[in-house]
Amino acid sequence: MDDGFLTSIAELHEVAAVDAGVSCREGVALTGDELISANLWGFQPSFCTVLSDEFDAFRLDRGDDPDAEFLLGDAVARLGAYGDTRVKVVPTTERFLGITYADDIAGVTKEITDLIAKGRYPERLWP
Repeated sequence: MDDGFLTSIAELHEVAAVDAGVSCREGVALTGDELISANLWGFQPSFCTVLSDEFDAFRLDRGDDPDAEFLLGDAVARLGAYGDTRVKVVPTTERFLGITYADDIAGVTKEITDLIAKGRYPERLWP
């Protein structure tokens, strides 16, 4: 990040706290103080063109590989190829709550319930 705008993205997998800090499948040295993206993005409609182009390129490169995963971050990282486009970063100190697998639901539900009880999160988002 530079002056509040995204400069690069590194997609890492299996990130986990370990005795010596933080590890990931890619072997990147992490301290636990890195900025992360919780994949809460807001895009202009023009990004749909970028996304479509990048997905087409992905399909040409990866074919019908059932294990291939098109990553939103990769499309965002390629924005520079589409002109003078920048991505504003909105940092937060809030703890990341993520649901990737069905097993994650119970833990996240409990954490949100606790935040509601503490008055840090509204019980109803919409009336």
